[in-house]
Amino acid sequence: MSLLLLLPSKILSGCEAEEREVVPEVDVFPQAAAEVTFASLEALGSHRLDARIHTTVRLEGVPPQEAVETTSLRWRDAEHWQVSRRRDGVPLNEVLAWEGRAWTSTGGAALAGRGDAEPYRADLSVGWDPWRRALGTTADQLAFRPLGTESIEGRPARLYAVETGQPEGVKGRRIERVEGRVWIDELTSVRLVGDVTVATEHRGRAQEVRLSFSVAGIGEDPGVTPPPGAP
Repeated sequence: MSLLLLLPSKILSGCEAEEREVVPEVDVFPQAAAEVTFASLEALGSHRLDARIHTTVRLEGVPPQEAVETTSLRWRDAEHWQVSRRRDGVPLNEVLAWEGRAWTSTGGAALAGRGDAEPYRADLSVGWDPWRRALGTTADQLAFRPLGTESIEGRPARLYAVETGQPEGVKGRRIERVEGRVWIDELTSVRLVGDVTVATEHRGRAQEVRLSFSVAGIGEDPGVTPPPGAP
């Protein structure tokens, strides 16, 4: 067979291979992380989630106002967990679930029995995410630049630099500065670790929010203990 007869098929085969090579990989992890639910967090198994939100507000002619809110979640399973919140070091509230029953405390008072823990677990499933709690709708205007893959708690995680993705000339709250990093779990898309600062301005009101959080002790005993007098 003539060598010339083989050329078209070889050229076509080469073109197809070249086309396959240039197809970019779609990075789905940041979007998947934005859509995780509490069920995704539960899928990690037992763990500890600690978050700190430091907010600074500046108005012209007024001293800066600062507040620090911390949240600590100890999760063993759906019937054994504990969550507590503080503001500027002062206890706000605490919920302890043990054997499917709930005990609560407000302002540092002693825990008191409240019956079925399911309504409290439902509340937790809505407000558990420190990312949304700290950044609100500004979270939708962030961009993520991939930096590679690292191991967090022995799990493969994608590392991203967090940057502004806000369009030019946007009206309303304007993002002035964004810096930080976040690690996203490859298996569940849960954000495992993050340290992010977002500064915004709107009508002379400057606000800076720094969020730091970590999910640790995955698969270990989180240290949830029964309340006094629990059966």
